[in-house]
Parts: sequence; C-alpha cells; structure tokens
Amino acid sequence: MDWARAKNILIILLFALNLTLAATIVSRVLGGGADRELYSSVTRILNDRGVVMQCDYPKQITSSELLIYGDGARFVEQCARALSGGGMGSAWVEMLGRESLIYTNMHPNEGLNTSTISALDTAIRRELGERGVDLAGFTTDYATRGGDGNYFFQYILDYKGKLVFDSIVNVTVNADGGITEISLSYREIKSASIDKLMKVIPAYQVLLKNYYDNGSVVASINIGFMGQNTARENPFIESEEGAVWRVRLDDGTERFFEATYGDEIYLYSHI
Repeated sequence: MDWARAKNILIILLFALNLTLAATIVSRVLGGGADRELYSSVTRILNDRGVVMQCDYPKQITSSELLIYGDGARFVEQCARALSGGGMGSAWVEMLGRESLIYTNMHPNEGLNTSTISALDTAIRRELGERGVDLAGFTTDYATRGGDGNYFFQYILDYKGKLVFDSIVNVTVNADGGITEISLSYREIKSASIDKLMKVIPAYQVLLKNYYDNGSVVASINIGFMGQNTARENPFIESEEGAVWRVRLDDGTERFFEATYGDEIYLYSHI
C-alpha cells in the first residue's frame, strides 16, 4: 500500500471536514444573530405600543399535529362524587355542565402545609388524590398568593408533553391551609393525529397582530391545545382540534389565539 498517498488523502479529507464544520458554525452564529435582531425589532415595536415583554419569545414552531377530543363527562362525574363525600354540610358541588364543576367549602379544615409554594403544591396533590381526584396527569401551570392571603393554583392537563388549556383544575387555599374552592373543566383526549399537520405561525406574529393596549405586560407565551368546537350537538362524537397560542399577562389575564392565523378564540366553557 502507498502509505504516503493514503496519508495525503486522509489530510485532504480532514481539511474538507474542518471546512464543513466551520461553515456550519458560522451559519448558526449568523442565523442566531438574525433571530436576535428580529426579536429586538419586535420588542421595540411592542414597547412603542406600551406592551412590555417579561418573558422570552418561544422557539419557532412551524407545524403541529391535531388532538382527537372525546367526552370528559365520566371524569368530571367521578370527581363530583369524590368531592361530595366529605362536605359535612359546609361544602357542596355544583355541576356547570357535562364537563365542568365547581366545589365550594365555607369552613375547610385540611390544614395543608403553606410554608412554601412547592410544599403547598405537593400537599394539594396529595389531599385531592386521597379524596379521589387524581392530578397525576396535570402539570402545575402557575401559583400565586393574593393580597387577601389566599393561594391560587392552576393545573393543566399534560397530554404526552402537550398542554390542554381547556382541561384545567383551579384550587384556592386560604391562609390556614384549607381548600375553599376547586373549579374543574375536563375534556378527554383520545389520541394525537400525527398524520395530519397544521401550520403554526410564530408567537411574535400573534403579539404584533393582537396587542396594542398600553400597559400590557406579557408574562408568558405557550403553545398547546384547546377544544374550539363550542356547540357540540353530540358530545359523544369525537372531534379534531388544532393548536393554539396562549398569552398570559402579569395580572393573570389570558388570551388564546388560533395557531395558524393568529385569530383570537375563546374557551368553550368558562369556570
């Protein structure tokens, strides 16, 4: 074998590989710079309108699958029975529809651990689980404490890494660790339709299209799913629902936008 010739060929191949790697790095750096300039421009436009960005822009997502929705009544009825069991006259459950309810307790006595938000989160999950309301499939969306000393937690269904914005559990806990209110809305998710993809516009385009109010402070932007079929004549018929962007302000206000065109949409049921 001609080792000298083989050595020269190897050197040439390594040199070509280094050039390729260098070109890739330069391309990524320039692309990142372009993205930074784009987002800086968007931020300046929003600032001129009086809209403040308190969070980062989500990474660009160009497409999304659909979720296949079913009927959530069975889960809601199960939760209603579980919450009705220990009221002792001071608590009651009101059904707001087939797929939503609200639980109220005027004299709660759970005495949950309120030393930290994390400890209270754990205590809420344990307490509801023992009662028969399983939050294992729900992620903690956010938690706040109001000026009245009450704590508010919002949990959202996480379906295989996908947030389902209209499957939520809201829990209010007083300063003594008692659960005063639980509002729940649930729609069953059958599966994801990965063979059908919908176009998704970037979140910054949604902001530019819809936010002009002076004083708005954007706290978070998330993509997820929400059933938009507001008038289901037959709740037992499955429906395909597409992705939505959720924009949440620092005052807790939330707005939802269809992910293909950025048009505002509304929850089919408010709880």
